This record gives sequence, C-alpha cells and structure tokens, in this order.
Amino acid sequence: MPSIPAKDCPRASLRSSDAGESAIAPRAGQLKMSAKADNRYRVLQTEPGSDKVSEVGVVALSDDHKLRLISAAPKRREFLDKLLTRLNGADVIHVVAAPPPGAERGDIYTRPIRRSDAAFRQALTDRLKTRYDIELKPA
Repeated sequence: MPSIPAKDCPRASLRSSDAGESAIAPRAGQLKMSAKADNRYRVLQTEPGSDKVSEVGVVALSDDHKLRLISAAPKRREFLDKLLTRLNGADVIHVVAAPPPGAERGDIYTRPIRRSDAAFRQALTDRLKTRYDIELKPA
C-alpha cells in the first residue's frame, strides 16, 4: 500500500477498547449520505494554517463505502489517489470510545467500526475531516 507523507497524515496513539458497541449518531452539520450507490461529492480541503477552502476533486461514494476518484486538481491527484487507496483498503476504522471501567485516567480508547456497519460512512467522513481537513459536499 502506498504511504502518505507524514505532513499529510498526522497520527495519534490510541488503544483499543473492549467497551460496548454503541451507534454513532450524526451531530449537527455532519454530512448525511443516502444509501444510493455512487453518490458524487466535491472534495473540499482547508489549507493548513488558514481558513481558505479549495475544491481539490470529486469522488463517488458507493454503497460498500468505497471512494472512487472522478476528477482531481492536477497538484492534488497523487495525494488523493494515495489517500483513497489507503481508505478503501481499510476494513475497519477505529473511533474514540469511552474507556472501560477501571481504565487509567488520561488513556484514550477506541472501538472498531467495520466497513459493513452503517456507521462506517460517518466514521469515514469524520476521519477525512479530522486527519486531512477534507469535507465531502454533494456535487
């Protein structure tokens, strides 16, 4: 799998949690996606250190939660190709979860959301926003 440069992929050290599985409810302003196959979305990215938002491409999101690049700004094509390859290759996204009883204070725990779960779409859009400053808006 191609690697994404560290500057484009901030990482956090997280631990898995055995805490119970609970549904993720969309928060106000979050992207709501229909179950329709191959929905198209504009890829908007906030430039580091500024409030400037640029459209860097268009993707299609299928029912199996795979992203397909439709078009991209020439300078962002390689980045988006690598990013989509990475995201489409993941069968699980880990999201922050409540710590189990007796956990040490300050530890961060996660729980897995599988690609087959309905919550995967929201976890995917949250991942794009928090790690890459990317938002998907209906095209």
